[in-house]
Amino acid sequence: MRQATSLVHRYELTLREVLDDAMSVTYGEDWAEERLPLCGCEGLLGRWRSGGGDFVLEYADYHHYKKIMGHPEHFAELFEAGFEDREALIGLIEKAGNLRAPSHHARPFTTEDLRDLRTTWRLLEKGLAALDGHDDFFGDD
Repeated sequence: MRQATSLVHRYELTLREVLDDAMSVTYGEDWAEERLPLCGCEGLLGRWRSGGGDFVLEYADYHHYKKIMGHPEHFAELFEAGFEDREALIGLIEKAGNLRAPSHHARPFTTEDLRDLRTTWRLLEKGLAALDGHDDFFGDD
């Protein structure tokens, strides 16, 4: 569980940075104000406005990643470069979130779950790397 927690923290923090950078490059620095309402993430925007912080994704969770990256327009304009299928991307995000929950909330978490968590994040990493041509956003685990 300790390995899973460390892996998830590292990958999720980096996912937030990569996602924010990609959305900023594609839609501009004010992407959150303009794009989050379009993908049903008004609550995320509201939490950020009331709580402050460096960037909106500090308040995001897997539900938000799925809505942002899986939004048909966002997928077509940005994420399709690294992920062939929108539903497959959504499935990867859901799987990462489902594996995160037991590793962080003292529920049963097996070595197979850890293997699946690593594999899922590596698939996400591979797709995100194609967005910017980088080989490795997340570092070694």
